Amino acid sequence: MSHYVDQQEPADLDVYLPSTEESLQQWLSRNVPSELPQEACPCCSHSQCPNYAPFYDSMHKLEDNTRLAAEIGQDLLLKHEALIRDSNKSKAIIEHQIQDFKIRVSTLEQFLEESLQETAMELERVNERCIELGNELKHQAKQVERFRIFKVMAREADAREDGLRLQLDDTTQELALARKNALLLECKYKKLKTNYGKLKLDLSLFNVS
Repeated sequence: MSHYVDQQEPADLDVYLPSTEESLQQWLSRNVPSELPQEACPCCSHSQCPNYAPFYDSMHKLEDNTRLAAEIGQDLLLKHEALIRDSNKSKAIIEHQIQDFKIRVSTLEQFLEESLQETAMELERVNERCIELGNELKHQAKQVERFRIFKVMAREADAREDGLRLQLDDTTQELALARKNALLLECKYKKLKTNYGKLKLDLSLFNVS
C-alpha cells in the first residue's frame, strides 16, 4: 500500500516577515514607560530587594540603549535608502549620459569615416592633377628650351645680319668708289678720245699739205 505525502512549496518569507524599517517603526512606536514597574524579586518575593535593584536598573538601561540603537539604526537605514535612491538616480543619469556619448561617438565615427573617404577621393584627384601639372611642366620646359634655342639662333642671325650689313656697307662704299673711279675713267676716256680725234685731224691735215 503506497503512502502519498503532500509536498508543499516553502512559502516566501518576505510576504509574512516585515521589512527592517517596519520592524524598527513598530518597535519604536511601542509605549514604553520611562520607568518600568518594579516587580517582586523572584528569589525573596520582596519588591525592595537590594539584589534585584541593580538587575532592574540594568534592564532599564538596556531598554534605553536598545531604543537609542534602534533610533540610530532607523536613521542610518533612512540615510542608506536615500543614498540608494541618489545612487540609482546618478546611475540612471550616468547610463543616459553613456548612451548619449555612444550615440555621439557613433555619429562622430560615421562623420570621420565619410571625411576619410572624401579626403581619400580628394587626394586621388590632387594626385591626378599633380601628374597633369608635371606633364604640362615638362612640356613647358621643352617649349622653353626650344625658345632658348630659337633665341640663340635669332641672336646668331642678328649677328650675321649685322655682319652682312657691314659687308653691304663696305660693298656699297666700294661700289660708290668704283662708280666714282668709273666716271673719272669715263671722263679721261672722253678727253683722250677728243684729243685723239683732234690729233688724228691734225695728222690728216698735215699729210694733205
